[in-house]
Amino acid sequence: MGSIPTFNASQADMHATGFFGGLGAVFSGLGLLIWEKSLHRLAAIPVFINLAVVLVLTILYATWFVDLRDTVWPAPVISAWYDYLLTGMWYVFNIAFLGASLFWLLVVFLLLGNLLGSAFHEPLSASTSGLLNQAPVQDERTLTEIMKGTGTGFLHEFGKLVLFVMLQIPGMVMWFFPGIGGFLATAWGAGVTWWFLALEFLDYPMTRNSLAFREKINWINNHLTLSLGFGLGACLVLFIPVINLLTMPACVVGATLMWHRQEERERQSVTITTVISGD
Repeated sequence: MGSIPTFNASQADMHATGFFGGLGAVFSGLGLLIWEKSLHRLAAIPVFINLAVVLVLTILYATWFVDLRDTVWPAPVISAWYDYLLTGMWYVFNIAFLGASLFWLLVVFLLLGNLLGSAFHEPLSASTSGLLNQAPVQDERTLTEIMKGTGTGFLHEFGKLVLFVMLQIPGMVMWFFPGIGGFLATAWGAGVTWWFLALEFLDYPMTRNSLAFREKINWINNHLTLSLGFGLGACLVLFIPVINLLTMPACVVGATLMWHRQEERERQSVTITTVISGD
């Protein structure tokens, strides 16, 4: 197994904090996943799941996009001068519809991939924690034993998916406000998605540290810029060809790195404060 000194949690102060710290954590997770051979076995099945999800979503998208677009706003037929204006607006709508549909395609990919691969992500996160502590944890369960946890993991992830949909409702309402409504709805949707992705992938180290659901939410909110940066990073990795198949395991590893770094940083801060105060 290779040495990973640059990923040691004791070196947490070497890494950026806040928004850019969260953004960089995703790419740190990607680097560790590629570098550390002991993680490859645990990441193999999630990668195949990602590939299957990509193929299915691509086929559905290519099949339904034109029909759905024409159902929402059919191409105008030019019969008068003002139809040219409607045609121009129709092209603008097509661009906006394409962008919005691609964004939601990426969101569905992340949520569905994490939902289906949740049983394999926990041992991957646990092994990453072991590497950070310089005491590698080898998952000794067989594939059959891991699969037995899929049902429980599926229900857990489905519950979080319901939460995600509920949080998107205010954004849907904003679309009904003219002018600034579309901008606000887009910003809200992006923010909620980034926040939720941080919750999705940080759930593994937080669960292992016995945090209740409310405590998980509080941790995310107390480290909001860090969490939003991580969520953005997870979305950005999806735009890198081939590498995007590693998105799920890379985010699991990256979230675990980020959790340990932040917890170590806060412990060091408490220790320094205690020493200064003389308690």
